[in-house]
Amino acid sequence: MGEPIPFERLHTLETLLGMYEYRPEDVCVNEAIANAIDAFAENLVKNKKIEIIFDRTGEFGYITFHNNAPPMTEEQFAQKYHTVSFSFKKKGVGIGFAGVGAKLFLAAPEGGEIITITGKGPNDFYASRMYRTEKDLEYITSLKYPLSDIFGKKKIEHKFGTTYRVRLTLSAYRYLKESLVNIIQFWWNYALLSKELEITVEGKKIVPWLPKGNHQFRKTMQWNKQQISCRFWISDEEIPEENRHIIYTVFGKRIKNDQLDFSVQIKGDYNKRIFCIADVSVLAKHLTSNKESFERIPIVGTCCNKVKEVFWQFLKEEGLLRQGSDSNTIEQSVINDLTRRLDRLLQTKEFMELNPFLKKRIHEVPLLDTTGNTRMSPTDKGQKVSGTNGNVIDGNGVPVVGSEDNEGKVFDESGLEVGVTRQRKSSGMQIIPQEWPDQKEEAWVDLGAGGVVINTAHDFWKKIAINPSLKDFNTNRVLIEALIKFKNEELQWDPKKTLEYFRDLLHATWV
Repeated sequence: MGEPIPFERLHTLETLLGMYEYRPEDVCVNEAIANAIDAFAENLVKNKKIEIIFDRTGEFGYITFHNNAPPMTEEQFAQKYHTVSFSFKKKGVGIGFAGVGAKLFLAAPEGGEIITITGKGPNDFYASRMYRTEKDLEYITSLKYPLSDIFGKKKIEHKFGTTYRVRLTLSAYRYLKESLVNIIQFWWNYALLSKELEITVEGKKIVPWLPKGNHQFRKTMQWNKQQISCRFWISDEEIPEENRHIIYTVFGKRIKNDQLDFSVQIKGDYNKRIFCIADVSVLAKHLTSNKESFERIPIVGTCCNKVKEVFWQFLKEEGLLRQGSDSNTIEQSVINDLTRRLDRLLQTKEFMELNPFLKKRIHEVPLLDTTGNTRMSPTDKGQKVSGTNGNVIDGNGVPVVGSEDNEGKVFDESGLEVGVTRQRKSSGMQIIPQEWPDQKEEAWVDLGAGGVVINTAHDFWKKIAINPSLKDFNTNRVLIEALIKFKNEELQWDPKKTLEYFRDLLHATWV
């Protein structure tokens, strides 16, 4: 039987810490809050509170986090809590799952020591001290060592819940003292906004960041049989770039900021004054290990694009979208020809992934009766068909013919009329030539119009337009670029695959 492979704890945590894009101090704060969020969720805590305080002793500063979730059991604390990469959590159920979050800061030059206290009160708790040595990580617990070895001369008063006391260098201490409120508002704004969590710093309750003005709207959308809550704002003043457009959150934590593809169609300076927070906790199992982004898989992009569609509809309802001037610089014959070719190609298996407007419909065909007729009865509920759109089921499976917007006819055994079935096809993609002289984009997908807008006022377009052959080729090029750009976020291709798709579709439409 072989021997276990040696495992360098300190080096591994240093490597894992390097996966995070933000400062180690931010990671420290986020992981402490994330641990509390998961404990709250696991124990169904309603009155969720996190208290944060600072203190300084000699050459070090300290930040202490206390949450009021039920404490760890002796078994959890003694056997698993101090094990690197072990987690009690299941991926997708909470914000944490990797089992290293609370320990990562031990590997940071700004840290090096974490004291954990978990228990029911001042005389009923377990405590430990995890610390970095020159080449390794070690820990001691109150189950084997006196409390003085853990706390030193520091007097510790514990109350119900779990406390993390993290040692900081003086520079890290000063940074967090100055920036902690901004860090919490940046990363945990949705948790504060939804009032699911109360965080206090030095006894002062942290309020959520909100755009100026009280123009707030809420919408709930259905995706994959799950509900996604969205909140929209129209601000009275410019919103910082990192908060513009859409912020996706999971269990209250900010994950991703997304600038709208169709921002060129937003009126005036509203492009800089709109803000949305979307709770996509349904994507929790698709978080990367650092919990700062999502896995690059299609289901994530599909969900985010659905949020964009809802945002588009909101902007449309509020009258914030504008249309470019109509343009006739692309001959109708070119549009029709390209539309036909693209529609045909985007329905094929090879290029289906690029189609942002694809909605397959599978009609259920009824059997004829003994007389050779198909019987059906009228309904005023409109046409309903069974079919698929990605992972979402459309319709309830009732076979119907007739107008989708008007009266339909349901096939059944007791039907009163003899009917005929007809194949209905999904509407194809539109090519929309418009003049947008103040925009640098050559083309973009217009979700509302169900097509691709070509900016015929673009300088490069106008230069190419004098040559008929080049103009047709350029039309083809910008259409395909717009489709690929729109779908790339959903499909997350690498550069090689992106260029191959562009080349193959360009060749297929040009021949």
